[in-house]
Amino acid sequence: MRIIRLDNPMMLDERLHHPYETYVVPDEVKGLPGTGANAYFLPYRAGCAAGGNACLYRGGAIGDQFIAMGIARAMAHYEGEGRIDVFIPARHIHLWEGLTGVRALPLAPTLDTWRGYRGHVPLDDILSKTADMNGNVYDHVYQSWGVPVEDEFKRPYVKLLEKDQHELGAIGFKVMGPYLLYGVHGSGLYKSYPTYQAGLFIKQFLKDNKDWSVVAVGSDDPPINVSHSRFHNLQGLTKNVRSLVFLAANAGVVVTPESALLHIASALDRPAVALLGPFGPEHTLKYYKNARALFPSHICPHAPCTSYEQPQAKCKDASNAEAGDQKWCNVIKAIKPEEIAAAVKEVI
Repeated sequence: MRIIRLDNPMMLDERLHHPYETYVVPDEVKGLPGTGANAYFLPYRAGCAAGGNACLYRGGAIGDQFIAMGIARAMAHYEGEGRIDVFIPARHIHLWEGLTGVRALPLAPTLDTWRGYRGHVPLDDILSKTADMNGNVYDHVYQSWGVPVEDEFKRPYVKLLEKDQHELGAIGFKVMGPYLLYGVHGSGLYKSYPTYQAGLFIKQFLKDNKDWSVVAVGSDDPPINVSHSRFHNLQGLTKNVRSLVFLAANAGVVVTPESALLHIASALDRPAVALLGPFGPEHTLKYYKNARALFPSHICPHAPCTSYEQPQAKCKDASNAEAGDQKWCNVIKAIKPEEIAAAVKEVI
């Protein structure tokens, strides 16, 4: 973690930060005026907050919030009377509702506030520095805690709330009977499964499962082109991430690339089929007991490349690489629709 001293007001992660104050930000934040020395940092150990408090810091993508919630829940479990604060983007605070023993605060903390904690879990720094790690995120975070952390806390967390269905009701969403929830996108197009192939899987699933429906969620670019009375396409219609919590909680099975939806499904113990490419199953799925991973790593000698940006030079070494720049990860693209269908049968 690093220190920044502001001489002028600044918008940082969509929140106005005041001048003449010193804040703590992750090491990966670069180019800001006033970025200075490393911040005071005490690695968290279980029980260190007794009679005081400890904190977790996580900006980043939506899916990472659910991973962070699982870790914060573990902190609350091992602390007893100690207080746990988490610093997260203000726009994500509503995702943390219902997690007891944890107080969600908008980042970034001031240096004085940061120094008041008896232990720190700076997830931004931990995850960015282990991005090339072919290991498990939870194992890596917990290795310095000084106690054997139970598997129960090596998975995401989210609390289902009554209001999570409100947006869906407002758009008139209603499905009778069991449904498969399909997540169209990962955090980037290259981490997503090609929509044409997804459409082939969905058509076959509906043909083979006469009592089931399919609900698709995610961005509508590109869209899934399926026309069927039991296909409900919510692409581009849900704006509140908490709507995904309700949909996942009530789904018979979830099929998705690595994404927020995968972590939500795992937090709620729903059966899931994960379509993986840049990140392998060891990275987060190791303890997701109801998740079945499809990961044809033999397609690419670099798999898993654990890259947040598409490494075009490496992608061209895959056995199914096409000429020019690759649009999708070639590993995830190699998953066949019939393989998804077979995996779904295994988990439902």
